[in-house]
Amino acid sequence: MSNFLITGIDGGGTKTECIVSDIEGNLIGKGLAGPSNPRNQGLEVSAGNIVKSFRKAIGRRKGPVSVIFVALAALEEEYAGRTNLIKKELLKDKRILRNAITFVSDQNVAFRAGTDEPDGIVVIAGTGSVVRGWNSGKDVKVSGWGYLADEGSAFWVGRRAYQVIAKELDGRGERTVITKFSGFSDMRELNQKIYQDPSLVVPKLSIAVNNAANQGDGIALAILEEGTNELLTGVATVVEKLGFTNSFPLVVSGGMFKSKTFKVLFREKIKKHIPLARFIIPTKSPTFGSLKLAMEKHLATSVTVKN
Repeated sequence: MSNFLITGIDGGGTKTECIVSDIEGNLIGKGLAGPSNPRNQGLEVSAGNIVKSFRKAIGRRKGPVSVIFVALAALEEEYAGRTNLIKKELLKDKRILRNAITFVSDQNVAFRAGTDEPDGIVVIAGTGSVVRGWNSGKDVKVSGWGYLADEGSAFWVGRRAYQVIAKELDGRGERTVITKFSGFSDMRELNQKIYQDPSLVVPKLSIAVNNAANQGDGIALAILEEGTNELLTGVATVVEKLGFTNSFPLVVSGGMFKSKTFKVLFREKIKKHIPLARFIIPTKSPTFGSLKLAMEKHLATSVTVKN
């Protein structure tokens, strides 16, 4: 039996996850590290966290690692062809075969985590957001251009939260339970925390919005309503551009869908306005989508060794 190892990595705006399996698909290691979205963290930090997650996952196992799929946010938009630094840092580990590494969009692996069908749509609403679909060879993406937009994402929701907290604490806006759940009662203290690293701190305010919505706070509910409407518009745009006429999988992924309120609002909107969509919440993380693709490549290349 071959002793080759297969690896899937998902690098996002909040964390990097790596899983390692044998060629039969048995999970043998998992590693977590900090964020590795190159748009937010830069290539050096991203590379460091990707390597750290891999080393945690593989431990002392000897390998060799025949295939690694590395999924990155912002890859196709800005970083295609700019991943040499990450590849170089990974290849310092001699257990990784030289031609083992493939880079892929986080959108592809999030979709594959929920379905094996080739056509359909994925909606990611994590730190950032994006809607992307495939149909009969056509590929369409909307949103996902970065934290200055990314409507419906945790960053977008957190930015809305920051704004209403500032208004309340200034005395120029309505009272909202979001402020209580944020844990801040002074804007100077909040700003000191926020501006140390907005890409990490702002998305965490989305948790305060969800908690406030669970208490029936009108402002929080309005923010989540607006966010789901933005994602619905994205899905409707992709459906129109791809011309779906039959039922298709709609895979949702990302931390915003851990909010029951957000998830239910969005699912009901999809059911009402896009009835052809089959709403799918994957039972496994996008990293397993990356591992699926890695396994498929390993099998396609028919690499075998003898003990």
